Amino acid sequence: MRLENGAGLLHAFQFWLETRYPRRLSQVTVQNYYSQVKQWVKWCDENEYDYRKACQEDIAVYMGELRRTARQHTVRNRLISMRIFYDYAVYQGYCTENPARGLPNPRAQSRPSEEFTTRELRRMYDACKNHRERAVFLLLLGGGLRRSEVFGVTRADVNFETGTVTVLGKGAQYRIIAPGPLAMGELEKALEFDDRLCPYAWSIYVEKLVKRLGEKAEVAGRVHPHRFRAHFASAFLEAGGGIDELQQILGHSRVDMSIYYARASRRRRALSAQARIDVASRMLEAV
Repeated sequence: MRLENGAGLLHAFQFWLETRYPRRLSQVTVQNYYSQVKQWVKWCDENEYDYRKACQEDIAVYMGELRRTARQHTVRNRLISMRIFYDYAVYQGYCTENPARGLPNPRAQSRPSEEFTTRELRRMYDACKNHRERAVFLLLLGGGLRRSEVFGVTRADVNFETGTVTVLGKGAQYRIIAPGPLAMGELEKALEFDDRLCPYAWSIYVEKLVKRLGEKAEVAGRVHPHRFRAHFASAFLEAGGGIDELQQILGHSRVDMSIYYARASRRRRALSAQARIDVASRMLEAV
């Protein structure tokens, strides 16, 4: 029986996430949950554990091994995936209890995203080869969109008269953004002969594009789509935008998710003030 090695249950779990999970999930999130649980089942097979009879101690051992090579954020996401998986397994009668529910959440501690300099942004924009690449770049920079949201933009989503774009975000929630005249101009040219902004099979196209632009422009640090989202949020708040407005633009379900970017904005102002005041030079000059 395929359930013996976990393959059948994993495929059933993936189908359940796509069709029956109480909260609508994006395809990227479904695939992430599936692949993360698959790693756990594989680990159980390699260590001769029965994943259906796993206890908290077994999962704690697995998490301990994972912490040696993975970031805290990755460990936390892996535990969340396993909780959902075992909820499904218990519901279907494959397991009697959820061993992942009693374990505490590892605190995710990730390095803050580095903001782009004006020169880096200019060089990345100049490195774009055509209207499509410039439109994708500007939607990330001026719209604060997620990778999957940019990838899903079609001609029907764009209203050139009002200068707005309707995007489908997390939880199957639609929202409208106004990325600015420059982005709208590039969108109009990119969609002149195509119904989709990104007529490709996988959304990884967006990630590969910004990585290439970052390499061309010699940008410091790793360049990825979410870094643009963080930069947009910080710049929006710096320019006088409000937290409530930012929440609507980014499509956050909770305001505390938007407040995170307010902290990033305050951190940037503090660094600017520290560099401007230069306490050490002032003290030495006084001496």
